[in-house]
Amino acid sequence: MGKIKIFGLVCILFVFVFMSSVYAQGISDLIPCKEGQKRACGSDIGICEHGMSECINGKWGPCKGAKKPDPRGEVCGDGLDNDCDGEIDECADMLSFVGIFLIGGGVVLLIFAFVLSRFGY
Repeated sequence: MGKIKIFGLVCILFVFVFMSSVYAQGISDLIPCKEGQKRACGSDIGICEHGMSECINGKWGPCKGAKKPDPRGEVCGDGLDNDCDGEIDECADMLSFVGIFLIGGGVVLLIFAFVLSRFGY
């Protein structure tokens, strides 16, 4: 492998590792802060509510008091955005899947019954 290819792979790896840490922490967490400074944290979309984070030793502390998404995920039919993704009751996809599953199961049973009837059962 040539030096240029190795250098390119190292650059890609560096960018991947850096972006992974930025994604995990949030880019604003990498910016130094002043002791005692406070900021809103978390989300205010759907049922979620912002919390507060305080600067401790030049780094943002944990987010306290934020209301997080419902651990059950989206609760169908309650008129709320339980998973805080900006969509209210997006359960149609799941209901469609269940419907297809039930119809598919019914078709399989009909075929099975037909085959059994052909063999005298």
